[in-house]
Amino acid sequence: MSAWEVYLVTRCDAVHAAFMICTIVSVMVLGTAWLIYSLACIMGAEELSPKEKANGDRIIKRLTWWMAPLLLVLSLGTMAVPTTKQAAAIWVIPRLTSPQVQAEAGEFYGLAKEWLAQQVRGKQLKREQPEKAP
Repeated sequence: MSAWEVYLVTRCDAVHAAFMICTIVSVMVLGTAWLIYSLACIMGAEELSPKEKANGDRIIKRLTWWMAPLLLVLSLGTMAVPTTKQAAAIWVIPRLTSPQVQAEAGEFYGLAKEWLAQQVRGKQLKREQPEKAP
């Protein structure tokens, strides 16, 4: 696994959060626009001319046509981009459990065990040797 792939795995949470925030903001913008439009239609229906009503309808339709696909893409992005833990489970763990890595880990374990045994033997030898008085 290259350094770039490891970096991408660690950035998955940030990308996931960015998609989530953009989705929430899009929902808030679209919801606010629809709320303002609905309130304007209810409260000032008599005061608006047909041209103003048509203008408002055109604006809200245009906003909906732009925001709906954006919301869909952002929602799919939020679902498709894994979190760092999920990415580790998908990409990192299988590579760590491969037979080649297992064999190398066994070799490192053997070397570490051998080194520890040498260290223990060295300390035992030092204890057994009588210390000379100055």
